[in-house]
Amino acid sequence: MDNEEVYTDEQLNEIIARDEKEYDMFMTMDQDRYDSEDRMERIKLIKQNKAHKRDLPDEKINYRLIQEWEVPQWIRDSVVEDKEEDALMASLGKRKRNEVNYRE
Repeated sequence: MDNEEVYTDEQLNEIIARDEKEYDMFMTMDQDRYDSEDRMERIKLIKQNKAHKRDLPDEKINYRLIQEWEVPQWIRDSVVEDKEEDALMASLGKRKRNEVNYRE
């Protein structure tokens, strides 16, 4: 995620809006969401858990995304197992080619 840009809600609205009317509607929807959610409390929680390796300003933190520390342990364990299996397969060398019989 370090190399990927995290879009702000405003940037996302610009990307998905087909016209100015939709952009205004999306911005209104976001403002309604901000009013109903405790955005700053969520951002503070993310920063406390050091979920962001970079020191981002609050408006650049996408607080609605699930953070790595919130992912259940059983999922994190399965990801580690998958990476280990991929590393093992890569270390085995060239993959086995399928043999094709054209005599039929």
